[in-house]
Amino acid sequence: MINTQGWVKGLGADLLDKLKGLSKPTHIFLFEAPNWEEGESRDGGWNESDARINTGPGRDRGCEVIKMESAPASSLDSKWSAADLRTLSFVSYFHSIFPALSLSANSPPLSTFAATWDFSLPLISRRPYSVDWTKRVDGKKMIRGAYIIDGEVEFKEILHALNGTIVALVTSTSSFIPAEMPSLSNPFPYSLDAPLPCPSDSNCLGLALIRSIDPTSTSLHFITPLQTSIL
Repeated sequence: MINTQGWVKGLGADLLDKLKGLSKPTHIFLFEAPNWEEGESRDGGWNESDARINTGPGRDRGCEVIKMESAPASSLDSKWSAADLRTLSFVSYFHSIFPALSLSANSPPLSTFAATWDFSLPLISRRPYSVDWTKRVDGKKMIRGAYIIDGEVEFKEILHALNGTIVALVTSTSSFIPAEMPSLSNPFPYSLDAPLPCPSDSNCLGLALIRSIDPTSTSLHFITPLQTSIL
């Protein structure tokens, strides 16, 4: 069962086409667009094109399209756009306080539900964690590698690209060694050609906001709602 991203025009329509071709679904549940507002364009919608739905590898396997009515307009509808809601989700996450957990072998997985929130200080006023990317703990680097999932960033631009961004904090049990780094005295653990860690032995602990980077002290400063014991 695949819950798609909901974009039905332009690039979103192209992504739906490719996803349909790769997954070869047996059924497609399609929410039909509500009544069009006056002056609104009807062109370019994936669910407006029978050719997009009824052709391709999925159709060859007898794909059944089930059209469903959209919910009617309501006074309870959110006044926020999808972009606003994503921003609010990030704000909520970084001000969250999660339940305390032990690090024992039998401890439950990390909770993704906040116990409460702390808005007493804005994020810019919070004291960040500081990690030296050249230091080692038990023979392992504190930061094993940085990875860009979508797009390519040259090594000389990686610190600029990471500064001020939201990143995932990922642990991995594999013996993965990044590709050879440029020969610098204190190289940042990033290589354009390094493969991503394997998902089967990786675990995302949570998100962090990189607030600043100090190349002179080889330190990366970040803010995260994760507990210090987890980090």
